[in-house]
Amino acid sequence: MNGATPRTTRLTALEERLAGQALPPRERIEELVRPLVRPVGDLRGSEEFKRHLAGVMVADALHEAARREEAGR
Repeated sequence: MNGATPRTTRLTALEERLAGQALPPRERIEELVRPLVRPVGDLRGSEEFKRHLAGVMVADALHEAARREEAGR
């Protein structure tokens, strides 16, 4: 995760939570991501907005990757 936090953050806890299971719905991924990021509020957005956006972006990226993998089979 980059851009929502002061430095690039690897969401290891999320990786471990999702390993070996079916990809959950976007909403569930968003819920899992939000507490894992510690953004800094600034002119671009509040901490809460960036936390929300991080969840949306990670969920979208994971679902897009899954879609592409499925299409490639």
